[in-house]
Amino acid sequence: MSDERLTITAEPRTVVGKKVKQLRRTGMIPAVIYGQKESVNIQLENLSLRRILRQAGSTNLVDISLGKGKRTVLVREIQSHITRGDLIHVDFIEVDMKVLITAEADLVAVGESKPASEGLGVATLALRSVEIESLPDALVSEIEVDFTQIETPDDVIYVRDLVTPEGVTIL
Repeated sequence: MSDERLTITAEPRTVVGKKVKQLRRTGMIPAVIYGQKESVNIQLENLSLRRILRQAGSTNLVDISLGKGKRTVLVREIQSHITRGDLIHVDFIEVDMKVLITAEADLVAVGESKPASEGLGVATLALRSVEIESLPDALVSEIEVDFTQIETPDDVIYVRDLVTPEGVTIL
């Protein structure tokens, strides 16, 4: 996760139901913040929201400036038009920075195993992701699997052998 938190400005939304189509035509996207306090309907500018979503993914924290306050959230769900790909709606979940949360982290292979370099076979990942638990500030989107630990074709890397960043626990 990057050290600098992503920030976006939102406005309260009074338009609900089928009337949000008009809101989208003006370049605003409806969204909802769920979580610690009551749910809040908001609207965000389309282009800046797309930029934030591209950078944030589902594991980077985003600060939403709403009026005079600020809410720290994670992206929970993104709804897009099925054929055009236009954003329809976004759900955010507010996080408490002192409470552990669970998330999925992708496993990424790094390095080359000794058998692969000698032409004896190819190392592959049997798991693609693991469930992790951490404070929101320590949340990561991927964990590296070091293939250089494999010395023979019979060697196996177990989940218990994975090196996680500080504050992250694999469940």
